[in-house]
Amino acid sequence: MNLYGELTPIQKLKKARVKLNETKPFFGYLTMRLNFIEKNDMPMPSMGVDRYGNCYYDIEFVKSLNQEEVNATLCHEVCHCAFGHLERQEGKDHQLLNISQDAVINALLIKDGMSLPKGCILPNSSGTLELMDVKIPDVHKKSHQEVYDRLYNAWKKQQKENKLGMSGQVLDNHMRGNDKDGSGNSNGKDKKDNKKNGFGNGSKQEEINWEKELVEASTFAKMQGNLPAGIKRIVDDLLGNSISWRELLYKYITNTLPFDYTWMRPNKKSYATGVYMPEIVREQIDIIVSIDTSGSISPKELLKFSSELLGIINSFDNVKLTIIYNDTEVYGPHRLTNPTPDDIKRLKPEGGGGTDHRPVFEWVDKNMETAKLLICFTDGYTSFPRGSALDTIWVLAGYHCNKDNIPFGRVIELPKEE
Repeated sequence: MNLYGELTPIQKLKKARVKLNETKPFFGYLTMRLNFIEKNDMPMPSMGVDRYGNCYYDIEFVKSLNQEEVNATLCHEVCHCAFGHLERQEGKDHQLLNISQDAVINALLIKDGMSLPKGCILPNSSGTLELMDVKIPDVHKKSHQEVYDRLYNAWKKQQKENKLGMSGQVLDNHMRGNDKDGSGNSNGKDKKDNKKNGFGNGSKQEEINWEKELVEASTFAKMQGNLPAGIKRIVDDLLGNSISWRELLYKYITNTLPFDYTWMRPNKKSYATGVYMPEIVREQIDIIVSIDTSGSISPKELLKFSSELLGIINSFDNVKLTIIYNDTEVYGPHRLTNPTPDDIKRLKPEGGGGTDHRPVFEWVDKNMETAKLLICFTDGYTSFPRGSALDTIWVLAGYHCNKDNIPFGRVIELPKEE
């Protein structure tokens, strides 16, 4: 704060993060991953982000915004990260892609009651986006790909490059790519252009798993009853319905596994806040997974089960997996600590006969007395034990049984694929 009581740009950004954590938990959770970096040589004074969580800001741009606009702009930036907008998309016109992504994000934020800076791409009071003589109603309900396709067709028809007839401009600088120099750029023209634009000097930190952050942020907001409807649709589109069982798993982990605090190292998410916070020391996540390999399970469903296993290891750190295959017998176990995707791909399913889950629960009771959680991937056409002290999540795939036939545990249905 300066001598006249006015907040400095970095103080505005930190205040925005605190306010969002209080009022907009979904956005607040995500912004905790951002690392603020002053950068005043951008081609257009604004803000920008990369996949590593670096949030670049121009001092004069932030000064020009009131606090509500800073809050909304920070939400705008982190949405680009969480929604996967920073990945390269070959064959796309980057200007139209940026416009489409900004239009959808801004429409969602406006619908959630936020105030964005004047001059950026916004829908009108009825929620319709008007660009290039194209009118797209209810843009907050559209994907950026839908908006892009409409704008691209109009642009192609007009054949007027750089004369898009838009009222407004992109709010920020978008950094795409797959390199690991902290810039969010890739080899080739994009990398050269972004270096020219003042990027490419970010810290060489580890790339953030934004899918994992998206799962955690949406779960955190849902637990507080404060996940915007438009955001829920985006999250479901990005992660699919399988997020529902991962939410159950996340809630189980956060609510029941013992944890403690340590001041020996700070919480990584508190680095950029300037506040030293303790790190949570949690028990290793010990998950037992049974995979139904009976004759009624198709190769496609087995592949789906494997992809869900990948979802577990991508969503949670410090995981210890015990994987067993089962038909009327138990095969394995395969014990994996902090497994990689290659570890999962190397597993060889065994089985192919009838189905009976009673041996699964008997094996766990006998061999893993301290087990707390069992996830069963199956179609549900099986024999069940009378009950179990284990917390159990049944994940049903394919043309499965009626979920009401399952006598205990939580039941999740994966979407059917034709």
